[in-house]
Amino acid sequence: MTQPILEHDSVAFQAARNAENQLWADFHLKPKTRWFKIAPDDLRVRVLEFGHGDPVLVVPGNTGDPYALAPLLPQLVGYHVFVMARPGGGLSDGFDHEQV
Repeated sequence: MTQPILEHDSVAFQAARNAENQLWADFHLKPKTRWFKIAPDDLRVRVLEFGHGDPVLVVPGNTGDPYALAPLLPQLVGYHVFVMARPGGGLSDGFDHEQV
């Protein structure tokens, strides 16, 4: 199964990002977004940063989306939380699962 490379200028991408921003706002969160390109195909993977303090890396299971963590993140006061949106989830680019 192949997942799409996302068009960041598309209406669908913008709508998804706006919905996500509203979710973070509902939980009083203001994530910083970082994009990383992974070779060899320049796959764009997103990492969201929350808070300040000791670093914690979270790699979501299931679909790889960070959204389910929204109720937990405000509880992690004193931590600098990095949440990776796994490829194919959370607005990161998808990839060809058949090649894994």
